[in-house]
Formats: sequence, C-alpha cells, structure tokens
Amino acid sequence: MWATSTVDATAEAFASTSGGAALNAAVAVSVVESSAIARITGTTQLSVNGILDLHAGNTVDVTTIADGASAGPNAAGGSLALSLVYDTTEAYIGGSVSTPTSSDPSSIQIRAISDVDTETTADATAGGADSSGDSANTKIEGLLSEHDPNDGTGNAADVPSATASGGDVGVAAAVAVTYNESITRAYLNSGGTIETGSGGSLTVQASSDTDGSATADGSSADAGVGIAAAVAINVVDLTNEEVIGSGATVAATGLVVRGVMDTSGDSTHSFGASATSGAGATDVGIAGAFALNLVDDTTQAVIETGADVDAGGGNVNVIAENTTSHTVLATSDAGADVGIGASVALNIVDTNRTLAEIAADATVTGANDVVVSATGAHSLSTTAEAGSAGDSVAISPSVALTIADNETTARIGTSFTPLNATGSVAVQAIQSSSVITLSDGAAAGSFGVGIAVAITDANDMVTAEVARDLVVSGAVSIGAHSGAMTSTTANASSSGAASDSNDANTEVESQLGHGRS
Repeated sequence: MWATSTVDATAEAFASTSGGAALNAAVAVSVVESSAIARITGTTQLSVNGILDLHAGNTVDVTTIADGASAGPNAAGGSLALSLVYDTTEAYIGGSVSTPTSSDPSSIQIRAISDVDTETTADATAGGADSSGDSANTKIEGLLSEHDPNDGTGNAADVPSATASGGDVGVAAAVAVTYNESITRAYLNSGGTIETGSGGSLTVQASSDTDGSATADGSSADAGVGIAAAVAINVVDLTNEEVIGSGATVAATGLVVRGVMDTSGDSTHSFGASATSGAGATDVGIAGAFALNLVDDTTQAVIETGADVDAGGGNVNVIAENTTSHTVLATSDAGADVGIGASVALNIVDTNRTLAEIAADATVTGANDVVVSATGAHSLSTTAEAGSAGDSVAISPSVALTIADNETTARIGTSFTPLNATGSVAVQAIQSSSVITLSDGAAAGSFGVGIAVAITDANDMVTAEVARDLVVSGAVSIGAHSGAMTSTTANASSSGAASDSNDANTEVESQLGHGRS
C-alpha cells in the first residue's frame, strides 16, 4: 500500500526596465503544501498472507527567484523572493487495527521517505531600493499575510524579523526568505495486537533529506544612489520520527525502529543563508548584509512508554541517525567598491536532537541481540565580512554569531520489568560537531570602522544510559562518544573601535542576548 507525492515548482519574476526605486521591481512567491500519507486505521482486521508494505514517499523541489539584475542599468526597486513549503510524509497503523492469528503477514514494513529541497534567491536591480520605501521587515510581513495559507492560525509561518542587536534592518534592495516545515513520520500505535507470521519481522522506518537555503544579492545595485542592502532568512522546522506507540502490542520475530538520512541524496540536511551587500547609497539601516539561518531539527526512534513488544527470539534495533550542515555568509561584493553597511551573520540552531530510546515502562521481551544507537554529526560555518560604514550604521560592522544546541541520546528507560536478551545488549551514543565562526572587520580594507564581533555558543550533550535491570546471556556495552571542534576568529577593522563603542563584555552580552531571544 503506497502513497507518493512529487512536486517540482519554480517561480521566477523578472524586473522591468521602468519603475520607481520605492516600489518592488520583482516579486516571486512559491507556496507548496505536499502530503503523502499511507495509513491503516479504525477497527480493521488485516488478513495478509504475504508482506504488508505500508509506504509513503514525498519528493519536493521548490525554486523561487526574484531577478532584478537582468533588467539592466535603468531598473530600480526592490527584489523580493519568498518560499513557503509545508510537507508531511506519514506511514502508520493506528486505531484498533489487528492481525488475526490465522492469517498473519509474513512481515510488516512501515516506511516514510522524504526528499525536500527549497532554494530562494533575490537579486537586486541596478538602481537598488529607495530609502523612502518600506523596510525589509514590513515587506516580509506583507508577503506572509497575503500568501501564507495558515496566516491567522496557530500554524502560521513563524519567520523572525531581520533584526540585529542594534535594531531592525531598514530598507533592502534584495530580500529572500525560505520557510519550511517538514514532517516525516513512521509509526505503529494500534490498540489491537499486531503480529507477523512465523519468522516474520516488523520494520518501522523513516528516512529524510531536507535542504533549505535563502540567497539575497545586492551587489548589482552599484549606482551609489539606491539602497543596496540584502536580507536572507532561512527557517526550517524538521521532524523525522519513528515510533512504536504507547498503545501498541507487537509480536514479531525481530523489530527495527529506525530513523535515518535518505540515501538517495547526499545524506545530509543542508541549510544556509547568504546575503551580499552592494555599493549603494550610504543611508542604510542597521545592516547592509543580513543573513539568518534558524533551524529546529529532531530525529527520534522510540519505543514509547506502555508499548509491549515480543521480539520472538529476533533482534531488536532502535536506531536514530542525523547529519546536518549549516552555512551562513554575510558579505560585501561590490567590485572595486565596498558594500555599504554592516554585515551580520546569524547561525542559530535551537535544536539538533538525535534520540534512540526504549522509553520508561516500555516492555521488550523475547529478544536476541538488542541495539539502541543514536548518531549525530553536525557542522556549522558562520562568516561575516565587513562593509564600509554607512551614514546611520551604529552597530559593529561585522557580526558573526553561532548558537548551536546539539544533543545525542541513546537510552533504555526505567521499568520494573527487566529487559531479557539471549544475545548481547549495546547502547551507544556518538556525536561529532564542527563549528567555525569568523568575523572579518578587515574585509572592508581602509573603509572599515568599528568592532568586529565573533561569538560561538555551542552546547554538546551526549548520553548513553540504561536505567533498568538487564538479564543478558551475552555482552553488555554502554558507550557515549563525542568529538567537537570549535574555532572563533575576529579580525579588527582598519580603523579599530570607536571611542564610544561598547566594551567587549557588554558587546558580547548584547549580541548573545539578541541571538538567544
């Protein structure tokens, strides 16, 4: 039983050669809602002589481009690109579905697979944007209000403002926003008994590969008259979940609960934001180049509290794998000139969570080997390269801030019932992380002024735990392994800090407080 959805969406807007700089010259919007759901619910009795294969597959490819650069030297006005993507991929057995003993499936596979790629690009016009026009935040709010299908509900796109510690970003020539809520879930939570035939296994697996990026380029706006600031915001809320639910009773010869990367792609969740300022007018707001990547990412494979699993002498594998890459760049690329305004790069990963768990009071009996394994691998790169000082720039000209909370956990929770295994038991949590943060105030050459700020706030937690009695014939291994590399570099601007600048502690507290807010 298969459910599949394939979406390939492209939206392109090209600026005309005429139009005022206070207007929007090119606006491109993509709104995609894609669902693939394969489910068996209600009071169904499954009578299957062969393999029961419940499969949901979702492939989404979204490209949104607002192109102001191709309109030539006479074009003016802002370029705005917005991508809103809501994708759901679910395969599950719920309700009170059961399998009669007389006709059990030879094996059961519940699988959900998603591959999602969203790219949003805005290129400025040659004339840039007029300082009398709406701010970047006002334009973003307007687009969301007009196009978000969930606007006005509790599920509306939660896109943060383009805001630095010194205040909101002002007018921008290029604005690109990506927002993606991605849910991939495979689970069994039937109130009935689910059994396989003799020697048959049960597999519950979700595979996901989600990529999202936003790119805003103001470098085409080099006339020195219009605003050439750029704003890029990438927001992703990702869930990859595999569950034997609290109401489930399972009898099979072996069980696999597995959340992994989709191997049809590069097997990495890749996220990024890139903003490039141009050599436009000097009356910019807080930042010339503002790039924000904001991600919540969870992969979990869980046998929940209250679930009852009889492994029938087979192996039990509960496995979660999560690999991510986050890249943020805020820079100036104005040819022989230097982009106007500060460069602010914010790489904020509120959650990189990987969990493999047999939860408290989940019962597992009749197992041979038991493996509970969680593996997380995360890399973050944040770079800010300073532009020159604009007339109203009062903050540090180069700010690079990385915030990352990485957590990898493998656990067998508490229970009065021991976990019995005729083979071995292995509980292992493995995590690697790499964080590079660079604030290059020297990039502006002789035009640079002010403090270059680079901050890394990275928190790594790796846990392997067994909290109940084990009755095991073979070996028991419990291991937590962590490898972390962090590099944080700030290069001073050519003119150094102004005499009225914040002291170092105050500046760090201000930037970090803003990032955590």
